[in-house]
Amino acid sequence: MTDELFEILWLEFAEKERRAFLKSKRRYLHFDRKINFPSEVLKDKQKYLVEFSRRFKSDLKLDKCFGGSYYPFIRIILTSPRYKWSDAESRRILQIKPREICYASHFDALRYSWYSTILSYGYEKILGRSNYNEAVLAYRKLPGKPSNIDFAFKAFKEIKDFGNCVALAFDISKFFPTINHEVLYQSWITVLKEVYPNIDRLPKEHYKLFESLTCFQFVEKDVTDDLFAHNITSGKVNRLCTPREFRDFLRSTKAITSNPNFNKDRKLGGGIPQGSPVSAVLANISLINFDNELYQQVSDLGGRYYRYSDDILIISPIGEEFKLVSVVENLIQKINLSLNDKTDIIWFNNIEGTIVSTNADGNRKTLQYLGFETNGQNVYIRSSSFSRYHSKVRRLVNRAVNMAFGKHGVGSVVFKSKLLNRFTQKGNNNFIKYASRSAEGNRAIKLQYKNQYKNLSKVIERKSGLRSRTN
Repeated sequence: MTDELFEILWLEFAEKERRAFLKSKRRYLHFDRKINFPSEVLKDKQKYLVEFSRRFKSDLKLDKCFGGSYYPFIRIILTSPRYKWSDAESRRILQIKPREICYASHFDALRYSWYSTILSYGYEKILGRSNYNEAVLAYRKLPGKPSNIDFAFKAFKEIKDFGNCVALAFDISKFFPTINHEVLYQSWITVLKEVYPNIDRLPKEHYKLFESLTCFQFVEKDVTDDLFAHNITSGKVNRLCTPREFRDFLRSTKAITSNPNFNKDRKLGGGIPQGSPVSAVLANISLINFDNELYQQVSDLGGRYYRYSDDILIISPIGEEFKLVSVVENLIQKINLSLNDKTDIIWFNNIEGTIVSTNADGNRKTLQYLGFETNGQNVYIRSSSFSRYHSKVRRLVNRAVNMAFGKHGVGSVVFKSKLLNRFTQKGNNNFIKYASRSAEGNRAIKLQYKNQYKNLSKVIERKSGLRSRTN
């Protein structure tokens, strides 16, 4: 890497970390100390750059930071409800989707973030020369900072412009836990050649990084919470445990687990931790050849190809759909990944000036993509998203009323404004605010949340009145 390129990437990296510190993204407890900067330094870009560079620049530039080993990740498993259509039951059924999130120790996160900056640079250089640059949507800094709203609406507009077409939606099964290590290794070299043109294997510092992410270790969060409860509850610690406690106590408990899909033969091994600062760009890198080949084949058939992380969308002329299903299945097997069982195929036909969307049986069905759905004419926020939203509203309103008027209530007032800020247009960062952003120029979405403020106010008042009269 030239000195000039290093300085460019260093400035980008330092600013990225400053924004992370300002948002308190790394305030969690881990096995090492938190990395702190005074607030007055973080708010002054120049002061921060000087201090950040003094503490970390020379070590990262000379790769000294790779002399030490990596701490295990701490893993949590998040669950999210998903409603999927069941042809057998002719209705949406609830499925619980688990998602494993691993977060790195503070200094490890810094190291991962630095190398993600390098790899992102190489990856964007490759995409900038490719035909499929606009097909890869997730985990990138794109001009104008488009969001899921922009991506979904662009795809739906193309469907409308096509008139008669078919949309195919695929989902890669267990993407992060099954990314093939040999495919990742070779793609990593391809990307790194943009920075180090003469390499034919990973340099030692990158190989050590590769090992830490393929043969990664982790400890479950509930285990660390139990083992180090005395430290956590004290509120005065800057880390979960001392280095000695980690060596002598944690390792002796056998609480540390290794990647269950790791294999010394890289062709047989798979999986990287989802949640590290470098995981997202590695996920994209692992699909470089897949994206290139699939884009070419879809384009040759007159279609459009988009991929957002593990969600694949293809829009093509009618008649090519089953050939494309076979193409996707073959290419995904080629990199040792697999698709979820159900592939959604939705036909869009212009019938007397109106676009109608149907499934294989000819029944009306919408296409779902990135939290939205379309019938070819109108775009809506996915109905299951509103179902989850309403369920959450009911649960928290009931809790607020119980806290005020229940048997163990602590007051006699429901904080209505707090609920309205959290669940209606009155707030600044909530689901309804997201809906209102996506509804610009879209009457169908506006109708979905039109009376939300009024309805929630009535519900709070009615339930508060009922409970207060019974006590």
